[in-house]
Amino acid sequence: MTFCFRFLLCALFTCCVFIPELFAKPRAFEVTRKIKKSHCVYEDSRSKWLPARKKKSGLYSVMKRPKKKAKNFSKKLKNFKKRNRVCKRQPQPNALSLDKFPGNERLLAEVSSADAVSGTPPSYPEISEESALSLYWREVEGENVITALQEGTPSAAQCDEFFIGANDGESGGLIACEANIDSVRALVKPLEAGISACYLRNLATEENLEGGGISLVRGSFPAGHVANLYIPPTGSESRIVKMEITGDEFAQNIFVRTYSEEENSAAERSYRVDLWFCDGDQTSGAPGGIDQIQVGTDNSFSASSVGLRDGQLSISVDAQLAASSEDENAFEFDPSEAVDADIIFVDTGDDGEEVQTRSAYRISVEDGVIDLAKHDLNVGSGERNLSRFILEYLGGMSDLAMTQGAGAFRFVEGEVLTGTGSAAFEYRDSAYLVTETSEFLSSVQEEDFSEDFFTTDPAISVDTTGYDCGATADVVVSVDMSAETMQAIDAECNSFLPEGTRFCESDAIQSAEEGLESCP
Repeated sequence: MTFCFRFLLCALFTCCVFIPELFAKPRAFEVTRKIKKSHCVYEDSRSKWLPARKKKSGLYSVMKRPKKKAKNFSKKLKNFKKRNRVCKRQPQPNALSLDKFPGNERLLAEVSSADAVSGTPPSYPEISEESALSLYWREVEGENVITALQEGTPSAAQCDEFFIGANDGESGGLIACEANIDSVRALVKPLEAGISACYLRNLATEENLEGGGISLVRGSFPAGHVANLYIPPTGSESRIVKMEITGDEFAQNIFVRTYSEEENSAAERSYRVDLWFCDGDQTSGAPGGIDQIQVGTDNSFSASSVGLRDGQLSISVDAQLAASSEDENAFEFDPSEAVDADIIFVDTGDDGEEVQTRSAYRISVEDGVIDLAKHDLNVGSGERNLSRFILEYLGGMSDLAMTQGAGAFRFVEGEVLTGTGSAAFEYRDSAYLVTETSEFLSSVQEEDFSEDFFTTDPAISVDTTGYDCGATADVVVSVDMSAETMQAIDAECNSFLPEGTRFCESDAIQSAEEGLESCP
């Protein structure tokens, strides 16, 4: 009897607990995270992202694993597994924070090999003013092109190779040299813009708090932990953190606004943080710079940075994120997707007001190839230097080396076309020489320089509304740049900037260019 009674109790418990669940109506989700072709929903009870399909009602339901009896079972199973893998790699929603996203120093995917190169080209930091002379200019008639032009008695053949040779095996010249420099300059700008975010990612740690690098002045750390400073607040209100920077040559205040979960959901994004930079003694008015970082529900990444003092600089970066292979709750830049950046620099004179030059770069990096457009405008003379390069590279940002490339260029003064041309070059054993078999040449030759990027004056427009140096902060912290823990952060956040020379602008090359006047 006892056994029967216990059996009946177990049976009743099973019916009451599990059977209703079997017949329960599947949960409908309003919000989905779309990753390429996959829709993912977050199941709170299981703490997992699961593949989903859209219903006629516009809501989403969890996608079920196909049954073996289903038509086209193998194909459906393969599709399910693929979408399931994509969704499983998504970080938990409440894990999103500034320190979960990669820094701009990782925008350039590492490339370890290239087919179209003979020998190993030197990286940008390895090139000196002296080595550049034989790296981009060969010997013609027994003498280096640059040396011959400097001496003032060059031959016609030597003169013809200063900018770039016309035939296979001739000097890559100044065009190849500037292609290398321009690509590095364009890529370095997003790195410089990412330094502030690098500091913020690293300073909000318990170690830095204990070491005196950061201390609480007013308010409280979210949920009692300094590491939560950049986690989206629940509810509808953003969190504003004011960081008072001390112990540095230039004291300043940095405001950090982390948008709330409701604000992000309404804007169909996963995360957004804004930074604005003010002088240390500034208590109101517009900031001197603004940074924005935003991540979409589809893992799209966009970052922008605008500097409004000492010349004007505007940088925007667009990329795609993928779940990190090292941390399941963090992201890395997806190496299979293109990274796009737009950069505008307005240079002012010594008085800080008169505009001297305006420069714009448009750059796209994908599969080890850099596609670079450049527009330089000399405001005084009206001269425009327009160029488009496609370059193949090796290495990463700290050891970037160009293997081959092609460029088209046009020089315009006012409405008058003063020069145009196109050429291709590649590294051969010890120097960059002209090649007639470049896969990139036809692409740059199709550039007619008629689109807005090349015809519109580079200019910066920024709306500073909502970015006030007198903003009321929810949390105020002090950051002591002289603290030992901050020194380590300082070293880390500046270590990825490549050090090198402006080897295309050396005295020897400038002297050689002046020597063109004596060409026959």
